[in-house]
Amino acid sequence: MTINGARFYHAGDTDFIPEMKEIKNIAVAMVPIGIGVLAMNPAQAAAAVNSIKPEIAIPMHYNFGQQQAEKFKLLVNKDIQVEIMEG
Repeated sequence: MTINGARFYHAGDTDFIPEMKEIKNIAVAMVPIGIGVLAMNPAQAAAAVNSIKPEIAIPMHYNFGQQQAEKFKLLVNKDIQVEIMEG
């Protein structure tokens, strides 16, 4: 979706699918993190974000603990800002 000229990508619950490699010019990408069932594990989610190359990446659905989000952050390219939401 595009809001005020900024493009947002919400992956929903998914795997790292080949079509993600075609997504470009994204300001904010929201990606799910799970244990690799119905959602990507931290390494898969980071690979997806690294291929999309958004300005900001936000992990979501990491119900298996804050550690999952932190693992994701460590694997994302350093030129992509990762925002871990609290609450």
